[in-house]
Amino acid sequence: MAQREVLIDLPEPSADDIVKWWEEADKRRRRDVVSIVVDHLTVKPTDRRGRDGLDPHRVDYVWKTQ
Repeated sequence: MAQREVLIDLPEPSADDIVKWWEEADKRRRRDVVSIVVDHLTVKPTDRRGRDGLDPHRVDYVWKTQ
C-alpha cells in the first residue's frame, strides 16, 4: 500500500513523461521511487585520481524482483 502511494503520481510509462516527472520531482520523491525499484548498487573502485564525475560503468544496479 505504501509503495502504491509513492508511485501514484508517476505518469504512464512513456520515456518523455518519466524524464519530465523526474526533472520536476524533489529529491525526496526521487529517493522514494528509487527505493522501490532498486535493491542496492555497488560502485566499483577506480584507478583515476581527481573528480572527473561519475563513471556510469563503475556502477552495478541490483533491481528488486518483488
